[in-house]
Amino acid sequence: MPSLAKILTPYIVPILVFISLEWMFASPASGWIFLIIIFLLVISSLFYIIGFKINKKNLKFLLPSFLFLLAFLSFFSFLIFADFFFRHFFAVIVVVLLSQLLKKIFIFFHAKTFKEDYSDFFSYFNILTVFMIFTSLGSAGIFLGVSSWILFFLAAVFLLLVFYNNYYIRAFIREQGQGKLRELLDQKIDDLIGQQKAQKDFYILIPALVLIELFWAVSFLPTSFYVNALILTVSYYIISGLIKNRLNNNLTKQIIQKYAIIASACFLLIIFTARI
Repeated sequence: MPSLAKILTPYIVPILVFISLEWMFASPASGWIFLIIIFLLVISSLFYIIGFKINKKNLKFLLPSFLFLLAFLSFFSFLIFADFFFRHFFAVIVVVLLSQLLKKIFIFFHAKTFKEDYSDFFSYFNILTVFMIFTSLGSAGIFLGVSSWILFFLAAVFLLLVFYNNYYIRAFIREQGQGKLRELLDQKIDDLIGQQKAQKDFYILIPALVLIELFWAVSFLPTSFYVNALILTVSYYIISGLIKNRLNNNLTKQIIQKYAIIASACFLLIIFTARI
């Protein structure tokens, strides 16, 4: 039976993070101090929830959390000078999602049965992570004058980690899970891990390379880094969604049409509302 402190962690830590963000917005010159505080809060809470059982499997499961934390810290390091509404809008969204993330991890490691596919949760959760990272990379290029080659390299590393996580998270959940969740994922994972290694590498490397090329291409567009990040995020959503359905042997004509409609609608919305 987990302790009361561990049960309350998914509620207390996000509140402390939000308070730290408010202090950071009020004192931009000391922003780096509050970013360090947030980093320590989130990292310590993650390991506290899992009982400080640090091993390769648990670190692999926590990979999307680490990527989210990296994106979160880099995003808000540039957002600190944004207008009041914009920065608080994202602060509320990120803190709420952080609370949900900690709850999911707590339930996964401490509940006796599971009733949902957590890999789907992390897939959608990664969408915000991707947006924040691409926004941060664009900001670094404009405000800090970071070389395009360095940004290109950082984007490549990040995308490889994201697609690696998307591919292997299901196998970990099946291995560690139990109850209804395990039964739900058994067939999906059997299909997944039964493929040849070369095919596995294909589903990690190829989509990452496509988005890396797209990242390079959109950097030449006369649009803001927010617009560029939205374009890349929508592209990530479409590519990862198609791959997910392909791995689940569920890639039908209707699925492709659905993603085509979503992509068209999103890109049209971005084009007609974008500020150059």
